[in-house]
Amino acid sequence: MTNVNPHKEEIIERMKELIREGKPKNFIMNKIINEEFKGLVNKSTPYEWWKDIIKQQDIQEWEKENKEEVMSLYDHKRKAKIDMYYWTFNRYKKILKEFEEDDDNPDKLIELYQLQDRLNGYLKKVE
Repeated sequence: MTNVNPHKEEIIERMKELIREGKPKNFIMNKIINEEFKGLVNKSTPYEWWKDIIKQQDIQEWEKENKEEVMSLYDHKRKAKIDMYYWTFNRYKKILKEFEEDDDNPDKLIELYQLQDRLNGYLKKVE
């Protein structure tokens, strides 16, 4: 015979609440085992309950409704490089316009060359 934890229903409901808040599994387990129900539940028991909770219909429906598109790390880095390129390009255009209006400033020319090099570097990285 197995012992039934008297706090099982309460812990399962709290785990469901945390899932609905969008918390990751490791955060939920840490919160249950080490904070909210410390000493009331064995360290391995919530992991066994997790398998049953994920299979429950209400959690599966909630996950379908609230599923966010997860961007891969590669896509995230690529988007960041593209954003940096456009930021640099806009800065380049602004300084070029200022340089055309004020021909005597050699600092702007140096900054233009630096931005051109940076833009070329971004293009190489994105490809």
